[in-house]
Amino acid sequence: MRSINLQKKWEQLKPQVHHLYQSALRLSQTETITHTKLGGRPYIDSALFQWPHVDNEPLAFIAQLDLSELTATLSIDWLPTTGLLLFFYDVETMPSGLEANDNELWKVIYFKQSDTEANFPTNLIEEFKFNAIYLEAIKTEQLPSQQRNEVIALNLTPSQKIVYDELYDREIGEQPTHQVSGFPDYIQDDNMEQRCQQLNSQNETLNRADWRLLLQLDTDENAEMIWGDCGTLYFWIRKQDAKMGCFDKVKLIFQCY
Repeated sequence: MRSINLQKKWEQLKPQVHHLYQSALRLSQTETITHTKLGGRPYIDSALFQWPHVDNEPLAFIAQLDLSELTATLSIDWLPTTGLLLFFYDVETMPSGLEANDNELWKVIYFKQSDTEANFPTNLIEEFKFNAIYLEAIKTEQLPSQQRNEVIALNLTPSQKIVYDELYDREIGEQPTHQVSGFPDYIQDDNMEQRCQQLNSQNETLNRADWRLLLQLDTDENAEMIWGDCGTLYFWIRKQDAKMGCFDKVKLIFQCY
Protein backbone atom coordinates (compact mmCIF):
# COMPACT_ATOMS: atom_id res chain seq x y z
CA MET A 1 0.00 0.00 0.00
CA ARG A 2 1.40 3.39 -0.95
CA SER A 3 2.04 5.78 1.89
CA ILE A 4 0.19 9.05 2.41
CA ASN A 5 3.50 10.82 1.78
CA LEU A 6 3.87 9.09 -1.58
CA GLN A 7 0.31 10.02 -2.51
CA LYS A 8 1.06 13.66 -1.73
CA LYS A 9 4.22 13.60 -3.84
CA TRP A 10 2.30 11.92 -6.65
CA GLU A 11 -0.30 14.69 -6.63
CA GLN A 12 2.54 17.18 -7.03
CA LEU A 13 4.14 15.18 -9.88
CA LYS A 14 0.91 14.21 -11.63
CA PRO A 15 0.55 17.31 -13.85
CA GLN A 16 4.01 16.67 -15.33
CA VAL A 17 3.53 13.01 -16.17
CA HIS A 18 -0.18 12.46 -16.64
CA HIS A 19 0.05 12.94 -20.43
CA LEU A 20 2.55 10.05 -20.65
CA TYR A 21 0.08 7.34 -19.67
CA GLN A 22 -0.89 4.85 -22.38
CA SER A 23 -3.66 2.28 -22.38
CA ALA A 24 -2.71 -1.35 -22.91
CA LEU A 25 -4.25 -4.81 -22.71
CA ARG A 26 -2.85 -7.42 -20.37
CA LEU A 27 -3.73 -10.96 -21.45
CA SER A 28 -4.53 -13.16 -18.47
CA GLN A 29 -5.28 -16.88 -18.38
CA THR A 30 -8.97 -17.73 -18.11
CA GLU A 31 -11.04 -20.89 -17.81
CA THR A 32 -13.45 -19.50 -20.40
CA ILE A 33 -12.85 -20.77 -23.93
CA THR A 34 -11.80 -17.78 -26.02
CA HIS A 35 -10.33 -17.28 -29.48
CA THR A 36 -7.47 -15.27 -27.94
CA LYS A 37 -5.05 -17.91 -26.77
CA LEU A 38 -1.60 -19.39 -26.57
CA GLY A 39 -0.92 -22.59 -28.45
CA GLY A 40 -3.49 -25.12 -29.50
CA ARG A 41 -4.39 -25.23 -33.18
CA PRO A 42 -4.87 -21.96 -35.08
CA TYR A 43 -8.24 -20.89 -36.47
CA ILE A 44 -7.79 -20.24 -40.17
CA ASP A 45 -9.40 -19.27 -43.43
CA SER A 46 -8.85 -22.61 -45.16
CA ALA A 47 -8.94 -21.05 -48.63
CA LEU A 48 -5.96 -18.83 -47.85
CA PHE A 49 -3.87 -20.59 -45.22
CA GLN A 50 -0.58 -22.37 -45.70
CA TRP A 51 1.35 -23.39 -42.60
CA PRO A 52 4.57 -21.29 -42.61
CA HIS A 53 7.81 -23.21 -43.08
CA VAL A 54 11.52 -22.36 -43.11
CA ASP A 55 13.85 -24.71 -44.98
CA ASN A 56 10.97 -27.22 -45.19
CA GLU A 57 10.58 -27.18 -41.40
CA PRO A 58 7.28 -25.90 -39.94
CA LEU A 59 7.31 -22.97 -37.55
CA ALA A 60 5.54 -23.48 -34.22
CA PHE A 61 2.17 -21.86 -33.67
CA ILE A 62 2.48 -19.86 -30.45
CA ALA A 63 -0.42 -17.41 -30.14
CA GLN A 64 -3.67 -16.14 -31.59
CA LEU A 65 -5.41 -12.79 -31.05
CA ASP A 66 -9.11 -12.38 -31.74
CA LEU A 67 -9.33 -8.68 -32.51
CA SER A 68 -13.05 -8.46 -31.81
CA GLU A 69 -12.42 -9.84 -28.29
CA LEU A 70 -9.69 -7.26 -27.72
CA THR A 71 -11.82 -4.42 -29.10
CA ALA A 72 -14.61 -5.28 -26.67
CA THR A 73 -12.23 -4.30 -23.85
CA LEU A 74 -10.19 -1.54 -25.53
CA SER A 75 -10.43 -0.03 -28.99
CA ILE A 76 -6.86 0.26 -30.32
CA ASP A 77 -6.92 2.82 -33.13
CA TRP A 78 -4.09 1.26 -35.15
CA LEU A 79 -5.50 -2.29 -35.18
CA PRO A 80 -8.39 -3.72 -37.20
CA THR A 81 -11.43 -4.21 -34.97
CA THR A 82 -12.20 -7.71 -36.24
CA GLY A 83 -10.34 -10.73 -37.54
CA LEU A 84 -7.62 -13.00 -36.20
CA LEU A 85 -3.86 -12.61 -35.87
CA LEU A 86 -1.81 -15.82 -35.82
CA PHE A 87 1.78 -15.85 -34.52
CA PHE A 88 4.38 -18.45 -35.56
CA TYR A 89 8.00 -18.71 -34.39
CA ASP A 90 11.09 -20.85 -34.84
CA VAL A 91 11.09 -22.23 -31.30
CA GLU A 92 14.07 -24.49 -31.99
CA THR A 93 16.57 -21.72 -32.82
CA MET A 94 14.83 -18.85 -30.94
CA PRO A 95 16.12 -16.02 -33.15
CA SER A 96 16.74 -12.69 -31.43
CA GLY A 97 15.34 -10.68 -34.32
CA LEU A 98 18.44 -8.49 -34.37
CA GLU A 99 19.89 -9.94 -37.57
CA ALA A 100 18.50 -9.07 -40.99
CA ASN A 101 18.12 -12.73 -42.00
CA ASP A 102 16.07 -13.46 -38.85
CA ASN A 103 12.94 -12.13 -40.57
CA GLU A 104 12.07 -15.52 -42.04
CA LEU A 105 12.05 -17.18 -38.62
CA TRP A 106 8.68 -15.85 -37.48
CA LYS A 107 5.41 -15.14 -39.21
CA VAL A 108 2.28 -13.15 -38.35
CA ILE A 109 -0.82 -13.91 -40.43
CA TYR A 110 -4.03 -11.89 -40.47
CA PHE A 111 -7.39 -13.40 -41.42
CA LYS A 112 -10.54 -11.32 -41.68
CA GLN A 113 -12.51 -14.48 -40.94
CA SER A 114 -11.92 -18.16 -40.18
CA ASP A 115 -13.82 -21.33 -40.98
CA THR A 116 -11.87 -24.15 -39.33
CA GLU A 117 -8.98 -25.17 -37.08
CA ALA A 118 -5.77 -26.14 -38.84
CA ASN A 119 -4.17 -29.51 -38.25
CA PHE A 120 -0.56 -29.59 -37.11
CA PRO A 121 1.94 -30.48 -39.84
CA THR A 122 2.98 -34.11 -39.57
CA ASN A 123 6.65 -33.14 -39.27
CA LEU A 124 6.16 -30.56 -36.51
CA ILE A 125 8.20 -31.60 -33.46
CA GLU A 126 5.85 -32.90 -30.77
CA GLU A 127 7.14 -30.57 -28.04
CA PHE A 128 6.31 -27.62 -30.28
CA LYS A 129 2.61 -28.54 -30.36
CA PHE A 130 1.67 -26.36 -27.41
CA ASN A 131 -1.50 -26.95 -25.41
CA ALA A 132 -4.13 -24.23 -25.66
CA ILE A 133 -4.14 -21.62 -22.88
CA TYR A 134 -7.13 -19.28 -23.19
CA LEU A 135 -6.64 -15.59 -22.50
CA GLU A 136 -8.87 -12.68 -21.53
CA ALA A 137 -7.98 -9.04 -22.13
CA ILE A 138 -7.78 -6.65 -19.17
CA LYS A 139 -7.32 -2.91 -19.70
CA THR A 140 -4.46 -1.23 -17.87
CA GLU A 141 -2.87 2.24 -17.84
CA GLN A 142 0.92 2.45 -18.02
CA LEU A 143 3.72 4.96 -17.69
CA PRO A 144 6.91 4.66 -19.76
CA SER A 145 10.17 3.69 -18.10
CA GLN A 146 12.74 6.29 -17.13
CA GLN A 147 14.95 5.05 -19.99
CA ARG A 148 12.64 6.71 -22.51
CA ASN A 149 13.31 10.14 -23.97
CA GLU A 150 9.91 11.54 -23.03
CA VAL A 151 10.66 10.88 -19.36
CA ILE A 152 14.27 12.05 -19.57
CA ALA A 153 13.01 15.33 -21.05
CA LEU A 154 11.04 16.02 -17.86
CA ASN A 155 14.33 16.57 -15.94
CA LEU A 156 12.89 15.03 -12.80
CA THR A 157 14.64 15.65 -9.52
CA PRO A 158 16.10 12.66 -7.63
CA SER A 159 13.15 12.59 -5.26
CA GLN A 160 10.70 12.84 -8.18
CA LYS A 161 12.45 9.91 -9.87
CA ILE A 162 11.86 7.80 -6.77
CA VAL A 163 8.17 8.69 -6.81
CA TYR A 164 8.02 8.02 -10.55
CA ASP A 165 9.51 4.56 -10.08
CA GLU A 166 6.83 3.77 -7.51
CA LEU A 167 4.15 4.82 -9.99
CA TYR A 168 5.83 2.94 -12.84
CA ASP A 169 5.84 -0.29 -10.81
CA ARG A 170 3.12 -2.38 -12.44
CA GLU A 171 2.76 -4.85 -9.58
CA ILE A 172 2.98 -7.79 -11.98
CA GLY A 173 3.01 -10.55 -9.37
CA GLU A 174 3.16 -14.18 -10.47
CA GLN A 175 1.28 -13.89 -13.76
CA PRO A 176 3.17 -13.95 -17.09
CA THR A 177 3.08 -10.51 -18.68
CA HIS A 178 1.42 -11.12 -22.04
CA GLN A 179 0.32 -7.81 -23.50
CA VAL A 180 -1.02 -5.94 -26.54
CA SER A 181 -0.15 -2.25 -27.12
CA GLY A 182 1.27 0.10 -24.50
CA PHE A 183 4.83 0.09 -23.21
CA PRO A 184 6.85 -3.14 -23.06
CA ASP A 185 8.06 -4.82 -19.89
CA TYR A 186 11.63 -4.76 -21.09
CA ILE A 187 14.37 -7.05 -19.75
CA GLN A 188 17.62 -5.80 -21.25
CA ASP A 189 16.86 -2.30 -22.56
CA ASP A 190 13.90 -0.16 -23.48
CA ASN A 191 14.88 1.01 -26.97
CA MET A 192 13.17 -1.65 -29.06
CA GLU A 193 11.39 0.82 -31.35
CA GLN A 194 14.77 2.25 -32.31
CA ARG A 195 16.09 -1.23 -33.04
CA CYS A 196 13.05 -2.01 -35.20
CA GLN A 197 13.63 1.20 -37.12
CA GLN A 198 17.26 0.28 -37.74
CA LEU A 199 16.29 -3.21 -38.91
CA ASN A 200 13.61 -2.01 -41.31
CA SER A 201 15.01 -2.37 -44.81
CA GLN A 202 12.38 -0.29 -46.60
CA ASN A 203 13.52 2.90 -48.27
CA GLU A 204 10.94 5.02 -46.51
CA THR A 205 10.97 7.87 -44.08
CA LEU A 206 11.05 6.09 -40.75
CA ASN A 207 10.08 7.36 -37.35
CA ARG A 208 10.76 5.64 -34.05
CA ALA A 209 7.37 6.86 -32.83
CA ASP A 210 5.57 4.90 -35.58
CA TRP A 211 6.25 1.53 -33.96
CA ARG A 212 3.62 -0.16 -31.79
CA LEU A 213 3.80 -3.19 -29.49
CA LEU A 214 1.64 -5.74 -31.29
CA LEU A 215 2.23 -8.56 -28.82
CA GLN A 216 4.44 -9.12 -25.81
CA LEU A 217 4.66 -12.85 -25.19
CA ASP A 218 6.24 -13.76 -21.89
CA THR A 219 7.66 -17.09 -20.77
CA ASP A 220 4.63 -19.11 -19.66
CA GLU A 221 5.17 -22.37 -17.80
CA ASN A 222 1.49 -23.32 -18.03
CA ALA A 223 1.82 -23.27 -21.81
CA GLU A 224 5.28 -24.88 -21.59
CA MET A 225 6.64 -21.91 -23.52
CA ILE A 226 10.10 -21.10 -22.11
CA TRP A 227 11.93 -18.41 -24.06
CA GLY A 228 15.60 -18.94 -23.23
CA ASP A 229 16.36 -17.92 -19.66
CA CYS A 230 12.80 -16.86 -18.77
CA GLY A 231 12.76 -14.33 -21.59
CA THR A 232 10.07 -12.52 -23.58
CA LEU A 233 9.18 -12.18 -27.26
CA TYR A 234 8.16 -8.71 -28.45
CA PHE A 235 6.38 -8.37 -31.79
CA TRP A 236 6.41 -4.82 -33.18
CA ILE A 237 4.67 -3.20 -36.14
CA ARG A 238 4.41 0.27 -37.59
CA LYS A 239 0.97 1.72 -36.94
CA GLN A 240 0.45 2.55 -40.64
CA ASP A 241 1.25 -1.04 -41.65
CA ALA A 242 -1.18 -2.43 -39.05
CA LYS A 243 -3.95 -0.13 -40.25
CA MET A 244 -3.46 -1.46 -43.79
CA GLY A 245 -3.37 -5.08 -42.63
CA CYS A 246 0.30 -5.50 -43.63
CA PHE A 247 1.29 -7.89 -40.87
CA ASP A 248 4.04 -9.42 -42.99
CA LYS A 249 6.12 -6.40 -41.93
CA VAL A 250 6.17 -7.29 -38.23
CA LYS A 251 9.53 -7.17 -36.46
CA LEU A 252 10.46 -9.36 -33.50
CA ILE A 253 12.88 -8.77 -30.66
CA PHE A 254 13.73 -11.46 -28.10
CA GLN A 255 15.14 -10.44 -24.73
CA CYS A 256 16.04 -12.65 -21.81
CA TYR A 257 17.93 -12.55 -18.51
